[in-house]
Amino acid sequence: SILYCGGLRKGEALALTKEDIDWNNKTLSVSRAWITYKNQPSIKPYPKSDNGIRVIPIPDVAIPLIKDYVKFSGDYLFSEKGLITSHKYETMWKRILRKLNAVSDEPISITAHILRHNYCTELCYQIPLISSKKIAQLLGDGAGDLHVDAGGDAVFAVELVGREARVGAHGQFVSQGGRAGQQQAQGQQNRNQFLHCHFLL
Repeated sequence: SILYCGGLRKGEALALTKEDIDWNNKTLSVSRAWITYKNQPSIKPYPKSDNGIRVIPIPDVAIPLIKDYVKFSGDYLFSEKGLITSHKYETMWKRILRKLNAVSDEPISITAHILRHNYCTELCYQIPLISSKKIAQLLGDGAGDLHVDAGGDAVFAVELVGREARVGAHGQFVSQGGRAGQQQAQGQQNRNQFLHCHFLL
């Protein structure tokens, strides 16, 4: 829920503590990043960039899920004791995928970064109610301009709004090019897969 509803990078999420959550205002503060070297984790006192320091609203639907989760967390949200190592993170993620696939009719393969893309896609569907500049700020990716990943379907979608696509009456992307259509379809596929995982959990 934190990854999908907040669009955090993996390192930002793994650096979160209980103090970063403001339950009264329903917000999440991002100001640090988890890094690792030779399986030795540490906290960098700043995120990927200056723009990465931000406050993210937490949707009402995610509040009870996050509250239940933090009951079993230690100093850091994603670890019961100390900082999680890269090996333990990989083991944890594989365990989650095994549980999801055990109860799913379709194979599930999803990463933390895909959830960040899905968050971006969900925000893009709200245009023009939310501006592309605000989306960039929420993602911590720059003051209005997003760096496009060659394979990043949802991040690419933000660029489409200003350059290659228009937004339909209901806020959905209307493609004006073949590649745009392929990116839109892949973004929706990733979104559907996450929603399937979410209901299974």
